[in-house]
Amino acid sequence: MFRPYTPDFRFELCDLAGLSDESIRGQVLLRTTLLLMKHIADSNLTERLPAIFGLLRALGRQRTVVGYLEALLTYLATATDTLSEDDLHRAIQAALPNEEEALMPTLAEQWFTQGQQQGQQQGQQQGQAALLMRQLELRFGPLPETIRERIQAAEPATLLLWGERVLTARHLDEVFNGTPEGSE
Repeated sequence: MFRPYTPDFRFELCDLAGLSDESIRGQVLLRTTLLLMKHIADSNLTERLPAIFGLLRALGRQRTVVGYLEALLTYLATATDTLSEDDLHRAIQAALPNEEEALMPTLAEQWFTQGQQQGQQQGQQQGQAALLMRQLELRFGPLPETIRERIQAAEPATLLLWGERVLTARHLDEVFNGTPEGSE
């Protein structure tokens, strides 16, 4: 009885990698976004950016172009690590030379924020490693250099696991035994 009034929340998934760039048609904003999403992991993204950004010229209104390109730059800065700031600078210069001055502060801000986040993560990992080494030294005495190197190379989840094992281990090797391969 109520079936015709029940919403249908299905969605369609489309693999963009199998489509040619020319077959991705539609409004400029949609096409630009789909092409960017298609090529985000592509090793040739640097060479493709000027053409993708160049599609924005069709919008015609400077405010819209700048606003949309800022959104694309934010996506690029956070979704891929294969592009440098210079790569994006060259792509913008080639596709939209008149907009370059307005967009560069956005790009610089994204790279600065990304660098800060990476630095914070690295600092937290170094702090976890230092705390674990200190706990191990207090419990078991001086650590061999191989153990120190292993701790400094470990992932945060592995450091946490080893830190928990310090509480119950009777010997140093009990802290590190049974660590899944690839988790360091």
